[in-house]
Amino acid sequence: MDKLNFDRLIDAYLDDSASDADKTLLEAYYEKLQNGEPLNLLKGEEAALEVVMYRNIISGIGALPKRKQGIKLWTGIGLAAAAVAAIVFGIWFYNQEVASLRNALRNEVTYRNDIDPGKNIATLTFSNGKTIKLSERKTGVVIGDDLRYDDNTAVISGTGKKSLPLGRDENGEGVMTLTTPRGGTYQITLFEGTKVWLNAASRLIYTIGLNDQGERLVKLEGEAYFEVAKDKIHPFIVESTGQRVEVLGTHFNIKGYADEGATVTTLIEGRVQVSASRDDGQGGARILKPNQQSTLSNNSLTIGEADPNAIVWIKGKFSFYDTPLQDVMKQLARWYDVEVVYPDGVPLRKFTGDINRNVSASEALGLFKFSGVQFTIEGKKIIVNNNN
Repeated sequence: MDKLNFDRLIDAYLDDSASDADKTLLEAYYEKLQNGEPLNLLKGEEAALEVVMYRNIISGIGALPKRKQGIKLWTGIGLAAAAVAAIVFGIWFYNQEVASLRNALRNEVTYRNDIDPGKNIATLTFSNGKTIKLSERKTGVVIGDDLRYDDNTAVISGTGKKSLPLGRDENGEGVMTLTTPRGGTYQITLFEGTKVWLNAASRLIYTIGLNDQGERLVKLEGEAYFEVAKDKIHPFIVESTGQRVEVLGTHFNIKGYADEGATVTTLIEGRVQVSASRDDGQGGARILKPNQQSTLSNNSLTIGEADPNAIVWIKGKFSFYDTPLQDVMKQLARWYDVEVVYPDGVPLRKFTGDINRNVSASEALGLFKFSGVQFTIEGKKIIVNNNN
């Protein structure tokens, strides 16, 4: 099949006029893509470009400009075929010519200085100043009578072989801080059973006793996902950037980075009470229900429908839907620990698509490769230019 006939096949599918035989053929092509095989629609240099294109698509990377409205999709492998078809022809043949693909292939040289993705990196700091660097080979730490990793191996002190005991320091304090740097993530299970996933560039501060004052209070900087253990007697309270969240037992996400300009709380399960931390006592407590989220900006608290992509980061993905480029790059910058610069200003682009968080920076940037935005990696810096 040549490129023209394949284009017609896609058009028939998008118009919901494809025959069963055409759908079967499209599924066969999708199977080839899954197996990493090019479709061989193009020859010579273009064939090499085709391989580059499909490698990015199979990795789940692709911009999705809207081409047609009201498309009917069918389930199973047909739905997957539709997704690939939309990516292939949404990017490839929607205002894109083979010349653009040639340029994209030549631009591969800009990724020679690649950057590895983030990983499990965190430190624990005690109120007496002692700091422990947690193992990068582990995914989480558990607070009990002592410190252990989530595989039940001991967290040992810098000099000994015994697990590190938990106790109060000489001042009777038991404050502990878990910190992840840019490019780091970690999970912690508190002694009362609450699990917390900490995203990159974040900090969780809590007391070892946790409920000594009749409440379980923690402080958050950055982003974290909470699965709070139920305790009707001791409410669980999270103080974050400009707000206070109170729960008894529930699952929710708080994103409150200083450079985001807003603190967003997304409720997955249960019920939470959110209020702005204001000196005048007029914080205006609001109750969130499942699949709702609150946004605190300029001391104003609003409630709306939850972003379904709010917690995909704990599943190892980035997920964007009509997201401005600058917001996308903020997330990538924290995860890859890079600086992003815009010599010609920020390109006015919005993107839809998923990226696995375990890929290199160049693979992640493949999401935008055919959008008219060019990226250059120089050391720990990503330079963004608008080609249009």
